[in-house]
Amino acid sequence: AAVLAAAIAARAAAGPEPRSENVDVRIAAAVGDLEGEYPAALVAAADLLAGASDPSAIGSFGDAVSRHSRRLKSPSRHLRVGALRYLCAVADASGECDAADARAAGANDTPRSLAECLHRWLKVNEVDVHDVVGGPNVMEFAKTAQVSIAAMRRAVEQEALGPDAAEALATCALGALHIRLATVWPETHKLFGALTERNAFEPAWTALFEDLKSHQTRCLDAHDAAAILAAAHGRKKGEWHDDRSGPDARSGASNEAAEALQRRMESETIPTEAGTERWQRLGLLL
Repeated sequence: AAVLAAAIAARAAAGPEPRSENVDVRIAAAVGDLEGEYPAALVAAADLLAGASDPSAIGSFGDAVSRHSRRLKSPSRHLRVGALRYLCAVADASGECDAADARAAGANDTPRSLAECLHRWLKVNEVDVHDVVGGPNVMEFAKTAQVSIAAMRRAVEQEALGPDAAEALATCALGALHIRLATVWPETHKLFGALTERNAFEPAWTALFEDLKSHQTRCLDAHDAAAILAAAHGRKKGEWHDDRSGPDARSGASNEAAEALQRRMESETIPTEAGTERWQRLGLLL
């Protein structure tokens, strides 16, 4: 994944390609079609598409949104940003919105299309609110994010956005509930309220209930797994007692080391934000 991202970034940095070739669009489209989780590659593909000789050949914006829908609600902020960067590039290339206007729009300006909303969600997600060294003023960002989400709710209420935007908006809102910043949640809930008030926006209900069901299952599974481990290892007063000895003990230690290494490798490949706690997010969904 890292090699792929680096190669695409290097190609994008090399400058515009000859107009007769238009290979960059095909490379960007191929990256967009990948099934794996490659946030850095998606960001590089977005940059590559922006400098393509004929970016309009990228294809349908709606199809791209459908393919990346699950990434818009990922627990990984990096993956959400990668998908949003790519979708914004596709929207700009296909003429769904004016790229310059979308980027320059104020937080309180009412968006007029799904493409403009995705630019807003990108601004909400690309900030790491837990970066105390290089991050922004958290209070200032929180206010801007609130206003921006409220503007999207207003666009739904004023029917500036049609039913075709319902699922993508709901999915982006589900992603926002991973952000561990409580001031963002009330406006996100209000956006869900506006989406679910209209019968034509039924896909928003579907997205919400499907995420609620799957997240509830994960919470209960984690609880059951913890209970089973506690019973198996004789947990008492917060302490674990492992009575294994000999080869079984060494095997267990080896497995634990391998699992720890696997988790570290996954974290390096797709780093995740310090998002909302599992049960807290379930409460937000409810």
